[in-house]
Amino acid sequence: MDASERMRGPMLIGILEAGRNRDRLRDKHGSYPEMFERLLSRADPSLRFKVYTVLDDVFPNSVEECDAWLVTGSRYTAFDRLPWMLRLEAFLRDVMERGGPIVGICFGHQILAQAMGGEVRRANEGWGLGVHRYMLESRPDWMGDAPDHFALSAVHQDQVTRIPEGASVVASSTFCPAGVLVYGDKALTIQAHPEFPKDYVADLVEELAGDGIDGRTIDDARDRLASLSTDSGMIADQIVAFLRKASRSADEAPVPASAGSA
Repeated sequence: MDASERMRGPMLIGILEAGRNRDRLRDKHGSYPEMFERLLSRADPSLRFKVYTVLDDVFPNSVEECDAWLVTGSRYTAFDRLPWMLRLEAFLRDVMERGGPIVGICFGHQILAQAMGGEVRRANEGWGLGVHRYMLESRPDWMGDAPDHFALSAVHQDQVTRIPEGASVVASSTFCPAGVLVYGDKALTIQAHPEFPKDYVADLVEELAGDGIDGRTIDDARDRLASLSTDSGMIADQIVAFLRKASRSADEAPVPASAGSA
């Protein structure tokens, strides 16, 4: 898909499905790709989507197959280094070489950082669960006059512990210093889950309680869900604004010499 095609038609986002929702939760709330489609379509109804189940080794034929890419969350850890993850890292590096754009959420946030030379580890702080608040550390121009703080659903044990070269922190929390990263106009990644509504997280917390997560963590998550609202709609608007800006930048950038035609 060349630049003129991107500029004429609606944006096609390739969703790289890296994880599956639990069966009971999927039946009630949908799959991870369906959650993203609902979230982003509310921000921009013109968006189109195509799903690639990369955890089953189903990948795009080319980095140019879609206008933008979104990597979902996963029950896997980025440092498992499974074969499909290594292939995903290589694909993401190719997209970055072409100028992006990529959006990564939770696992997607972590796997891109790792692919670009950063580090991901199990957090000493333990589970981030419930609703967490983040503060802006910088303000890219596509954010406009967005508030300097926001809250999102969080479900993670791992964190980016070393930021890769070329990335910078946009938002952080005391629990998660690398909460939101940008890689210039090429990628935007978020540790938290704008696609997870509170009722979904409430159901997931009860599932995790049944898995044996310690009671203090579960109680804290329940308290956060009861006392804090999320800003998912605002973040969806920001994701779309980033993708629009990044797509324009990618269209204007020269094609790398290594990417010549066959």
